Amino acid sequence: MACYSGLGEDGIMGALRVGYALLRWRIEESARLKMKNFIATPERPWVRIIIDEAHVPLTELVEHNKEAKIIVEAFAAKARSLGIILTVVNRP
Repeated sequence: MACYSGLGEDGIMGALRVGYALLRWRIEESARLKMKNFIATPERPWVRIIIDEAHVPLTELVEHNKEAKIIVEAFAAKARSLGIILTVVNRP
């Protein structure tokens, strides 16, 4: 299991960017291999991305919130079909 954890603005954005790079890579790989549906293999496992305190990158990181919103929207739209499970944890 690999993990990237980040604290503070740069850490939060680093974690989001790592996940987004994986998402883009899987999109390109799926197109190259002409794969329509995700099938987990040892080389291509399911991946879980957990965004804790999601309100921080989406509202409080003034410098990065536009980029964070783009990344989270891309996860919401495409991640599950590419074997990436997005879990958003937030306070009520």
